[in-house]
Amino acid sequence: MLIELLVVRTLASALTMYMSHYRAFPPSGAEAPGGQCDGSGLTALTVQQTSSFGLAGGPFLAALPTQPLDWTPYASGYVGNVVNGTYSITTSGDGVVVTVP
Repeated sequence: MLIELLVVRTLASALTMYMSHYRAFPPSGAEAPGGQCDGSGLTALTVQQTSSFGLAGGPFLAALPTQPLDWTPYASGYVGNVVNGTYSITTSGDGVVVTVP
């Protein structure tokens, strides 16, 4: 469980950096502000994007970490709340659930 917690915290840190740069959550579809997104959700952290002000940022992660066997994918456990700007990343497996922040 410790490894999963560290990986999910790393994802949360990269997501916070993304949100600081773009003032928005990663897109849930293929389009990203100012450019294309390599997938959706947390995958947006792995490609360079251009903000609405024309400033390039990222990638914030080289690649999404591989989750342990029998654990749920990190990207499917990413939930953002547009109203209050909070988010959570959840993964589970082996009878354990890890959620941050």
